[in-house]
Amino acid sequence: MPLVKARNSRSSTLRHLGTQVTQHSGTLTLVIGLVTVMSIWTLVSPQSRFGFDYNLLNLQAQGTEAVAYEMKLVDAHFTPRTAIWMPPPGTSREVINAKIAAFETLSTVETVESITTLLPAHPDATTHQLSALAPRYPQPLALAPDTAHAWQAAIDHLARAFRSIENRAFRSGRLDLLEDTRTLIARTSGLQASLADPASTAVLNRWSADFFGGFRDFIHAALRAPPPTLSAYPQSIRERYLTSDGTEAIYIMPKISIWERPALTQFITELRSVEPTITGNPVQMYETLERVRQGYTRSAAYAFIAIFLITLIDFRSIRYSLLCTASIGISLIWLFGLMSATGLMFNIANLIAVPIILGIGIDSSIHVYHRFREEGRIDGVFGDTGKAILLTNFTTILGFSGMALSRHQGLASMGQILILGLGLCVIASLVIWPVMLSRTNSKHLHPSIPSTIG
Repeated sequence: MPLVKARNSRSSTLRHLGTQVTQHSGTLTLVIGLVTVMSIWTLVSPQSRFGFDYNLLNLQAQGTEAVAYEMKLVDAHFTPRTAIWMPPPGTSREVINAKIAAFETLSTVETVESITTLLPAHPDATTHQLSALAPRYPQPLALAPDTAHAWQAAIDHLARAFRSIENRAFRSGRLDLLEDTRTLIARTSGLQASLADPASTAVLNRWSADFFGGFRDFIHAALRAPPPTLSAYPQSIRERYLTSDGTEAIYIMPKISIWERPALTQFITELRSVEPTITGNPVQMYETLERVRQGYTRSAAYAFIAIFLITLIDFRSIRYSLLCTASIGISLIWLFGLMSATGLMFNIANLIAVPIILGIGIDSSIHVYHRFREEGRIDGVFGDTGKAILLTNFTTILGFSGMALSRHQGLASMGQILILGLGLCVIASLVIWPVMLSRTNSKHLHPSIPSTIG
């Protein structure tokens, strides 16, 4: 008995809500209109934060190590995500070089790499420089006797200066400085002994012969060597720049962060102004994300059309099908307004939430319509039907709340949008839609009179 009384009490409370909706439908209409206008204003105002976040890094959990290192690569202009241009077979070297030069002048390009960048740009100039350098080393350099005497005189002068410092330190009582000075004197004495030894001069001469002789031989070998060709490079390097059929790959490194949509758009636009067939990871990201966004947007539009057609078949009334679809549309406008106000943005992970919200949210409005058709009045809708709508939507929202707590920001944002959207759909089915019903000609829905188209 207490359970039955509690259930009857909840049902009477919901019926009372239905009575209030009927009695104050005009006021509620103004409130609904005001909230809708405010939501639209938040969407179109200059301060609006509503939009689509193209940055895939924002989907990851905060503090992810991979994201941190990716940003370090971006800041260093060393990202591996480069654009690629592959000249068609038969393209002349002059055309390829002209394209490379055009890429290098773009404001968003850091550098351009190709197989030719590994080859000397002006081999004749390099040969000329080597030819001018070779005569300077006709034979190994030897340490002349007068040079050894000069070094000996310089070290003797340094030793006398250290002894003078030693005397001053002794007279002033600076024992710490005295100890350091005596260490330096001992080292200079060792240098004096080494230079006085003829064997030291021989060691220097042998080192000079080995070093400068090898350097001279290297210069002459470079002068005799033919200019480097692509075949001289290891296979691992050639595979990066050349395909199996000989097609060349040109890599264009971005100067900007390709994760930011405006910068990526500028990068792609500039590259395509030089070569429309550009490809690579930045181009794939640019095109794929835009097509995903457009696809989900179209799916939401298709969902609205499907809702209208299904309710038209079920309701057999264009008027009430349009009003039912409009009530769900108003709840979506409120959702978008809340997202703009809170900074919650759509992304590639959560955009699918909109069709889900529409598909789940319309169910409650259909139940309200059929109960209204049976009862013939609004307050009759808010009994058991209203309670069932609240309970089923609450359990659905509770199920999606686990997603909202995820560390993955994309998954968490999807859960947050679903919670907000389904909550607003409850308001749409229990407030907006009943207000619309109460303010229309309800005699067309009297249980004894079948509904007709119109």
